[in-house]
Amino acid sequence: MTSFVSGKFNVLFVDAQSYIPACTSSNCVVIAVDNHVQALAYIQEQLPDLLIVNAMVDADARINLCERVIACTPRETVLPVLALVKPEDVPRAFKAGIHEILAEPVDMVLLERRILLAEYVLRLQAEGRMQRTLADALIETSAALNSTLELDKLFSIILQCVSRVVPSDAANLMLVEGEYMRIVGALGYEPLSDVHRGKLLLPIASRPLWGRIMQDKQAFVIPDVSMSSEWVEIEGEQWIKSHLAVPLQVGGHFIGLLNADSGTPNRFNETNAVRLQAFADQAALAIRNARLYERTIAQTRELETRVRERTNELDFERRQLRAILDTMVEGVLFFVVDTNNRAHIRYTNTALTHLMGYSAEEFRASTLYKLFGLDNQSKDEFRIEINRFFESFTRDTIVRFERPLRRKDGTHFMGRMTSTRMFDSSGGLIGGVLVIEDISEEKALEEKKKRFVATASHELRTPITNLRTRLHLLHQSPLRWREQVQVLDEIAERMARLIVDLLDLSRFDRGIIRLQLERLDLRLIAEKVARVQGAEADRKKIMLLVDLPTQAIPINGDTERLIQVVTNLVVNAIQYTPPNGTVSVRVRVENKYALLQVIDTGIGIEASHLEHIFEPFYRAENTVDGTGLGLAIAREIITLHGGTLEVESHLGRGSCFTVRIPVLLDS
Repeated sequence: MTSFVSGKFNVLFVDAQSYIPACTSSNCVVIAVDNHVQALAYIQEQLPDLLIVNAMVDADARINLCERVIACTPRETVLPVLALVKPEDVPRAFKAGIHEILAEPVDMVLLERRILLAEYVLRLQAEGRMQRTLADALIETSAALNSTLELDKLFSIILQCVSRVVPSDAANLMLVEGEYMRIVGALGYEPLSDVHRGKLLLPIASRPLWGRIMQDKQAFVIPDVSMSSEWVEIEGEQWIKSHLAVPLQVGGHFIGLLNADSGTPNRFNETNAVRLQAFADQAALAIRNARLYERTIAQTRELETRVRERTNELDFERRQLRAILDTMVEGVLFFVVDTNNRAHIRYTNTALTHLMGYSAEEFRASTLYKLFGLDNQSKDEFRIEINRFFESFTRDTIVRFERPLRRKDGTHFMGRMTSTRMFDSSGGLIGGVLVIEDISEEKALEEKKKRFVATASHELRTPITNLRTRLHLLHQSPLRWREQVQVLDEIAERMARLIVDLLDLSRFDRGIIRLQLERLDLRLIAEKVARVQGAEADRKKIMLLVDLPTQAIPINGDTERLIQVVTNLVVNAIQYTPPNGTVSVRVRVENKYALLQVIDTGIGIEASHLEHIFEPFYRAENTVDGTGLGLAIAREIITLHGGTLEVESHLGRGSCFTVRIPVLLDS
């Protein structure tokens, strides 16, 4: 059954050729057969739109033909059957299910009207079916188009739905890309041409028809391509006889074409164009949505990639910063300030946890007030100290201050704190950074430096004062010049010794003293010093004893510098030992070290002075004349030998100075 797909109305006449003139419609296509056998053979091949049977001859066979045709016709297909019967056969015809009956004699005018009415009804039915098909197709298409946002799947769905909207043999989908048209999908082109197979880009200028549709934004129908100058034949697709192209547009913007092709001439008309355009409008919206989705997905992936890259960069920077902060010797603390101006610790580096004794978790659970260790101060002092710290939050300068801090174990140290503030993007205060240094050693060294400078100044000022006094006396009493010159020589010698010792100590501090190391016997050093200082001991009535082993004690040392050390120790022992006392020099080997001890029975040193005895210019009570630098220089010399210089002493019982230097093994 054609159902007016091609616009034609097929009428099958069975042994009714004399009634053919009643078909006056220009759309009628007459098929005539002589008997019911030929009619059945034709109907098995194709159902006509109207069956007219002459049942006035061989009524049983002809009515039976009508009954069989009605019975085998699909339910969704309404096949009009018109029977021409004799009056007495009318009941049988109705009983057989034939509802269009003309009894003999047949009125040609009435037959013509019946044929025209059948054509009209059939046309309405066909149009109704087409509308329902279109509506169903649009509903299904809408559901299908909304079922995916992947372009390739969407293109396939669109092409599959085209044949439901308009009868066609093939369809393709094109989208605009600049000055080109890309075929993004094709269906029904077998074998596929190179154009449809490769999704090629085709210049829009190469197809005048495309430019016309883009400009007019209206569908274009070519009923018969052989009769159209607009058609451009494509190699391998000469089978196309009828063509329909509709624009894909969204909001008046042209985005592509939806094309339908048929191998039957005059297959497409304006009605097909309207229907396909309705479908194309939905398809265009779906394509736009899918493109937006893909663009969104692409942007999301790009954003995710950027976020991931930036996160990796930030993570690397954070790890790098943490590594830098954790390798700092200064403690670093970051804190945030809440709306009540209360500081909350958020980060501490490793150095600060070691310095203060608190873990990072304990810091975060604590406050800055604990860190300052101000619990025992008065409220006023506490407030002043805190206000001083937060001074950095009211101006652009960096605040530095020093104060004692308390560790977790209760011990205190002198800390130097440097604070600065941090702001958010809007300029609001969010917190600050605090750098904490333990300057206890620095303060101690500074105190030693002050004491050293003061003592050195005093030691130099005293002989200079004496020098001026003697010069004044020399002017006053020139005749006693020998006495004054002798004193001046002593003063000059003492100042020279002091300056030499100061220079030596300075060189040791700067590390520019180089020892002249050689293999030597420590016994010989002790023996030589004892021999030289023996006369001074005898003068003070002090017994100088030397205890040396029989075997050599080899060491790697600087002879002159070691003589300087031992001489200083022996001279000090003689000076601080009263008459009839004893000074002993002992040398021996102990645990791979050569030991030289200078032991006296002198006045001894108070315990409070022992830890300072090797500091420059440090002097205990009851000291004798000297520069106060000898022991400091002696320790520096022994340290350069890889050894140690220690002291043990008891007030009133004497002292013992012990030198330890690595012994050279025979191996």
